[in-house]
Amino acid sequence: VNSDPIDLVCSNLVLQIDGLLKFSDDPSRFPLVDPLPSYGIGRDVPTNYTYKPCIFGSAISNVEIRGKGVVDGSGEVWWAKHFAKRLNVSRPPLVEIAFSDEIRIGGGLTFKDSPFWTLHPYASTNIQIDSVFVMNPSASPNTDGVDVDSCTNVTITNCHFSVGDDGISIKSGLNEAGREFGMPSQNIFVANITVDPTFDNLSTNGISIGSEMSGGVRNVTIENIIIRSCESGIYVKSMEGRGGVVEDVHVQNITMSKVLQGLRLSMNYMYRRNLRVGRSEESWKRDDEGTPQFINITFKDVRGTALEAGFFVGLKQSFLRDVRLENVNLAAKLGWTCLFAFGSYADVEPDMGRCFKED
Repeated sequence: VNSDPIDLVCSNLVLQIDGLLKFSDDPSRFPLVDPLPSYGIGRDVPTNYTYKPCIFGSAISNVEIRGKGVVDGSGEVWWAKHFAKRLNVSRPPLVEIAFSDEIRIGGGLTFKDSPFWTLHPYASTNIQIDSVFVMNPSASPNTDGVDVDSCTNVTITNCHFSVGDDGISIKSGLNEAGREFGMPSQNIFVANITVDPTFDNLSTNGISIGSEMSGGVRNVTIENIIIRSCESGIYVKSMEGRGGVVEDVHVQNITMSKVLQGLRLSMNYMYRRNLRVGRSEESWKRDDEGTPQFINITFKDVRGTALEAGFFVGLKQSFLRDVRLENVNLAAKLGWTCLFAFGSYADVEPDMGRCFKED
C-alpha cells in the first residue's frame, strides 16, 4: 500500500490490523516535527527536527492496536540513507504513542523493517504490550524492539524480538533535556520474552536500560527471558553527562547463549558518534548533576554461555552500589571485570573472588 504516516487522534479506539499495512519509504511523505522535549534534539541526527512516526498518537486514552497482521516500515531505504550519511533529519519510529494513557498493543501482531525504533511508548502511563513479534534484520541500525521512554506502569510480556539493536530498552531522556523534563520510567514489568537476532552486529543486546536515562529509571522487574546471539544479555548503560538514577532493578530466571558479555553494568558507555546537547564533555565532568547513579540492582537464577561472564564498571565519583548476584552460572572463557563497584554475591560461577568492594 505504501501508506503515508497515520495519526491516531481519538480515544476509545481499536486499530485492528489483520492484513499488511506497509508504509512509504519516501522521506518527502513524512512531515517534519519537533524533537521530543526530553531529548531536545533529533535522536538519530542531531538537528532540530525529526520525521513523523509511521503510526503516531498523542494525548489519547483507551486505545488498542491489535490483530494478526503485519506492520511493515519499509526500512531498507532509510537504513541505506543512514549508512550513507544522506539523512539530515532523524528517522521515524514505526509506532510512537506519547502523553497518553491505557494503551494496549498486541494480539499476535508482527512489526517488521522499522526505519528506527520499532515501538516507542513515550511519557505515557498504563502501557501493555503482549504477544507481538518484531522482526528487523540484524544489520539494520537502531531498530530496537520496544523503547519504554519516561513511562509509568508498563508490562511487556510474551513477545519475540529479532532486531538490529536492543530487544527491549528502558529510557528516560537525554542529558540536560531529560533531567529538565524530569519524568522517570518506573514500575516496569518484563516477562516471558525471547530475544534472538540472526547474528550479533556488536550492537544487539537482550534487555537494556539506558543509555538515555537522565530522568531516572526505577522499580523494574525482568524475568523469564531467553537471549541468544547478542553482544550483552542484560545491559544497564550510562555515561558522564547523563545524570539520573537507575535503582531497584530485579532480574531473574534468565537463560542466555552465544553472548559476548552475560551481565553488564557500565557507566562508561561511549557512542560510535559524538552527540551532545548544549554542553561540552569537559564541563560534564565538573557537573554533579551530570553524574549518573546505579543503586540496588540484583541478578538471580541466571544461566547460559558467554565469552565473558560480566562487566561491572562505575565511575570514580559514582560507584555502582548494592549490586547483588545469586545463583548465577555462566560457562564463560573470561570471568568478571569489576571497577568502582560495591556489591555481593552467592553461588556464582565463575567465582567472583574479590571482584566487588564491600560497601
